[in-house]
Amino acid sequence: MLVQSKVSSPGRYLIRSGTAYLFQIRIPTALAQNRRIPPFRIGLGPISKRAAQQRADQLAVLARQAFAHAQARMMQIDGQMLGGITPLFQGDSLDEVLAEMRGFIRAAALLLDEPEPLPGPRRVADLAALKGVVTLERELRKDSAAAPLIADNADMLRARYHHDLGGVPASLPRSAPLAVPAQPVSTKPLFSQVADEYIAMRIGSDGADHKDIKYLGLRKRVFLEIVGDKPVDTYKQSDLQKFVNELQFWPANVTKRTDLGEMSVQEILEKNQDRHLQPLSRKTAEDGYVQNIRTMFRHGCTEHDYRYPFSDVKIRWPLGYRPSIPREGLSDQIKGEAFGSALPPDSSTRPCCRSSAT
Repeated sequence: MLVQSKVSSPGRYLIRSGTAYLFQIRIPTALAQNRRIPPFRIGLGPISKRAAQQRADQLAVLARQAFAHAQARMMQIDGQMLGGITPLFQGDSLDEVLAEMRGFIRAAALLLDEPEPLPGPRRVADLAALKGVVTLERELRKDSAAAPLIADNADMLRARYHHDLGGVPASLPRSAPLAVPAQPVSTKPLFSQVADEYIAMRIGSDGADHKDIKYLGLRKRVFLEIVGDKPVDTYKQSDLQKFVNELQFWPANVTKRTDLGEMSVQEILEKNQDRHLQPLSRKTAEDGYVQNIRTMFRHGCTEHDYRYPFSDVKIRWPLGYRPSIPREGLSDQIKGEAFGSALPPDSSTRPCCRSSAT
């Protein structure tokens, strides 16, 4: 008698995509306010099943606490009694509160890669560093409307908060801080300005209705939301690699998908961590998205006098991209059937050029 092999479940709060695990938890109905909000997901990477289950259990504890703070904030907005809890989040709408909540859980996920133990749930709400991460991510979601002081120092702030979250052992010797030479402040324009100048140039030469214009605007926005907006001479190889790594989760034909609605780039990437929406092909990513971004950077080199930051960059392409379908040329038989009998081998006259005289 044949015995069917039983496929083991990834475990509670887990889904599996290939060799990688993803943490998944549903937004409570009371918090979603009758809206259809997709489950929150975080990629855990190609780790063992046991490690994935441990991380998922820890993240679930923090997620439930985040849900409680989000619910308290929504009650506060509606003028209801809070029941003794001070909301960690300060958004003025459900979308803003959910964005802060996602930043909170993602910041907590960073702790799982640290050697220090994960803080207990009671302590997490009081960590100023987590509040800093939440505030930072909420501000950066405003794109061009973000406060310049925060946007210009986003990387430094993230590093500081990450350091605070990881914790510094108290046994470290208290020595005088080493003098670190001040990093020169860049005087070059932000990438968003250089990209807008390139798009404006293309509109002037090709017209606003040219098919490439809408794609250029989309690809610029995707790059900015994944990598961030910085002076053009401060980007590094790792920035382009990060763009390529995240782009493997970007759905193909995204402008034609009505189901994605008004979702942000990050929300779409989170939604498609399991690639249930067909991802881009590598050819589209390489020849379209990445090549457009490279061209935008090159366009401003002469005008703004900076060195192209991605010279000699070798990109490592993830395996998550959809392979391109090779196009085969038409065989001689098909050509003959389509255009009539082939000419004799010694004839140099094309059929369309033959004289009608007999």
